[in-house]
Amino acid sequence: MCPRFSQASTWQEVRNYYDLVDVGWNLPLRYNIRPTDQIPVIRKGGAGRELAMATWWLIPPWADAPNNKYPMFNARSESLLDRKAYAEPARNKRCLIPMTGWFEFHPEGGIRQPYYFSLKSSTRFAAAGLWQVSARGPEPVTSCTMVTVDGNPLIDRYNAKNRMPALVPEEAWDAWLDTEAVSAEHAVSRLASWPEEDITVHAVDRNELKKTTSDGPACIEPWPPAPGRD
Repeated sequence: MCPRFSQASTWQEVRNYYDLVDVGWNLPLRYNIRPTDQIPVIRKGGAGRELAMATWWLIPPWADAPNNKYPMFNARSESLLDRKAYAEPARNKRCLIPMTGWFEFHPEGGIRQPYYFSLKSSTRFAAAGLWQVSARGPEPVTSCTMVTVDGNPLIDRYNAKNRMPALVPEEAWDAWLDTEAVSAEHAVSRLASWPEEDITVHAVDRNELKKTTSDGPACIEPWPPAPGRD
C-alpha cells in the first residue's frame, strides 16, 4: 500500500515534464499528502494530456463521500477488473498521479517508523491511477485511487505485504491513459514492480509526519539529521 506521498513539483515543472495542455494552475508543493486530500491527476483530454484535481480516495458513483470502512485510496492491480468499484474506471477512466516520492511506515521497537522512497533516475515520476465521478451529493465529486503492485526485495524489507505504487514508465504513459485504443486487460497486465536498483530510501522524522499541519520539506529530509545540522 501507499499511505502517503509527495508531489513537490511546480505547475511549470509538471506541465513540461508530462507534456500537458497549457492551462494555468497554481499547484502548491506538497510533501505529506494524505488520503482524502485533493491531488492533481493527469488524464487524456481532447487536446492532449490534461491536469485535473481529485480527492485521493475513490468514491464510487453509488456513494456520496469516502467510506472509512473501505479504504479506497489504493487499489490492487491484480483485482482491478474483478471489483465493481474499480472495473469501470479501469476500462474508461485511467489516469496518472504525478509524484516525487512516497512513504511507508515500518514497525520498529513499538513504533511505526516512516521511510521515504524516491527514484535515482528521476526527481519526478507517475503512478497508475483510476478516477471516478460521484454525483450523489450536492455537487459532483471527482475522486481517484492509486494502483499498487507487488514490490521487490527492497520494498519487502519495509512493507509487510510487499506492495508499492504501480509506477508507469514514460514510454507507457499514453497506453495507460488511452482507454479507447488500449483495453483494460492489456493496460493492467503491463503494470509491474519498479527495478530495485533504481529506488532509494531513507528514514524521515516520525514526529514531523505526525503533525496534522506538517507539509513542508522537513517531511522528507533524512532522519536522524546529519551531525552538525542546525
